[in-house]
Amino acid sequence: MEKSPKKEEAPKSGQAIIKAYVHHHLWTKYATSKGVEKAIKKSFKAYASPKDSQWSKYTNKPTGNLLITYHAVSNLDNVRDLVVKKFKPMNPFTPNHWRLSMAFVQWLKAINPIVLQDLPNLSGDTLDEAWEHMMAQWVIISTQAGCSE
Repeated sequence: MEKSPKKEEAPKSGQAIIKAYVHHHLWTKYATSKGVEKAIKKSFKAYASPKDSQWSKYTNKPTGNLLITYHAVSNLDNVRDLVVKKFKPMNPFTPNHWRLSMAFVQWLKAINPIVLQDLPNLSGDTLDEAWEHMMAQWVIISTQAGCSE
C-alpha cells in the first residue's frame, strides 16, 4: 500500500512543474510586452502583497485607521521598489531562465509573511532588518533552484 501514495506524488510533482513552467511562460510574455519593471511590480502585487482580506487588519483599527493604512501602503511601495531595484537588472522573466523565474516567484511567496508581519511600521531600521532577512531567503531559494545572481 505504500507504493500507491508514492505514485500519486509523482503526478503532483509533474503537474507542479508544468504549472510553474506555464506561469514562467506567462510572466515572460508579460515582461516582453510590458517591460521587466512592470512585470516585477505586478508579480510582487500578486505574490508578496497583502490580499484584499488582509488589508482589513489595518483598516479596522478603532482610531487612526487612515494613518495606519497610509503607512502600510507607503511601506509596501518602499518594499516593492527595493524588489524592483534588486531584480530588474537580473530580469527574472528571461525566456531561457525558467529556474530564475520560478525561484523569484517562490521567493515572493516566501517574503509575504515578512512583509505582512508589521507593515505599518516597516520603515527605517525595521525595513533594513526585514530586507536582510528577505535577501537571506533569496540566497537559500535561488541556491536550491540552481540559480546564480
